Amino acid sequence: MILLALLLAAPAQTYAPQARQQHLEKVIGAVKRSGRDVLSQAYQYVAVYERGSCASSSERLRVECMMTAAKRFCQKRPATEAADCGLYLDMVVSNLLAEKRLVPTERRYEIMRRSREWRRDVGRELDRIQGELAVDFHLRHGDPKTDAQLARDVDAYCLKTPDATGMSWQVCASSLLWFVVAGSPPKEEQR
Repeated sequence: MILLALLLAAPAQTYAPQARQQHLEKVIGAVKRSGRDVLSQAYQYVAVYERGSCASSSERLRVECMMTAAKRFCQKRPATEAADCGLYLDMVVSNLLAEKRLVPTERRYEIMRRSREWRRDVGRELDRIQGELAVDFHLRHGDPKTDAQLARDVDAYCLKTPDATGMSWQVCASSLLWFVVAGSPPKEEQR
């Protein structure tokens, strides 16, 4: 839950590049080992809590509740996934929290007014935004050959991104990992 901790950290706190990159590399490995179906299940599980019992105007309460939901999800997973579960859920929860920043309330309302299936359409808007971020990332860094190189490139890219987009490191990193490594698994069950 390091991405979450970084999201809530005081601005004056700093984190060593090597520690960030090592954590990103661990998350990348866990995401690759888990597969799209597990990531989709994790997303849907935590999203239900985020929209329900974790809904709060206080971001801190919302985050703590979502972290608790994530721990519950991991407790229900097979023992073989124990080491990876917290890592990939770190990305999932961070990505869920990033969604409100990537698609602001006004834009959500606009989508809701014109769409019957607004959750699907908000998901498409997120995919579009994260896709643009991923394309820019690949144009600037190419195709990294190893997980360690990908972690270093994501860290370097996301440190520079706030200057151009106003997007925080945490939003950038979780979005890139979700889109580039996980392949943007389905967020909502298909009906």
